[in-house]
Amino acid sequence: MISTKAMNNELEKAKTWDDVKKIIKNNPMPTFGQKFEELRQKYKIESATAQKRLENTFGIGKTSFYYYLDGRRNPRKDVVIKMGLVIGATVEEINELLKLSKHKELYSKSKEDAVIIFAIKSKRIKNFEDLKELDEDLKKLDEVLASYKSKMKFYVDK
Repeated sequence: MISTKAMNNELEKAKTWDDVKKIIKNNPMPTFGQKFEELRQKYKIESATAQKRLENTFGIGKTSFYYYLDGRRNPRKDVVIKMGLVIGATVEEINELLKLSKHKELYSKSKEDAVIIFAIKSKRIKNFEDLKELDEDLKKLDEVLASYKSKMKFYVDK
């Protein structure tokens, strides 16, 4: 699989539209499943191990896991993030997985995304208990934000 930088270099060298079509044909965009598999191998995590970790930590079953990889289902944003966390992917790699699964990248101005970015970059996630704890903290954050929004609505409506 060609890197984005290498692809850009190839496109800069193209002299005709036929050159561009050839470059695109010879270097198709990877699927979510292909990119996940590339990262899983990079981090030396067995497929069955990744699947078991997702199931044990987040309740994502075997069938769903393999449907995501072969493209029969598109994973939700939270599932993509969890899949990335389970294999030890970086923020940049998780963002690439998010883009390939048609989701927006993690955005540091989003409170939930900021927590995830901080947890990954600060190496706060060292084991699967940490992943479970992060998942629970994010659920609590959603509740706090919902409560805050309803209180703000009360004051605005007065």
